[in-house]
Amino acid sequence: MKLALKIIGGVLLAILLLVGLFILSASNKKRKFIKETVAILSTMNSPADIKSISPGYRPEFILMRQFKNGGWAAVRALDEEENDYGFTAALIYTGNGNFWLSDYGFCGYEELEGMSAITADTPEEFVSAASDKFGFYKFAVK
Repeated sequence: MKLALKIIGGVLLAILLLVGLFILSASNKKRKFIKETVAILSTMNSPADIKSISPGYRPEFILMRQFKNGGWAAVRALDEEENDYGFTAALIYTGNGNFWLSDYGFCGYEELEGMSAITADTPEEFVSAASDKFGFYKFAVK
């Protein structure tokens, strides 16, 4: 009986360790995605700068919005279906180090393109509407 309990305890401990490692891995991958996105987008000073982004970062999946007042916003997202780690993240960058983060699960680039339908004349209006609809919040870059 004691041996059976030790075996069951060992198996449960192994399962808990595996689950913990998976969660830790997802958390680290999400942190890496956010850090990478901040590094990529913070180099941009205008929408034209998207052309200078390395193809390895898939700039074709960065949504760009330009506004009547000359402002702009860049959005990069990663959905849990696009990675093996079970997380979602999206960032909006409007220049001058201003980032907003969301955990909303954009289902592919098609849904991300839906942000183009947000009616806004300024980056501030765009961020406000995106925050209401997709839960973006101000993200402090460290």
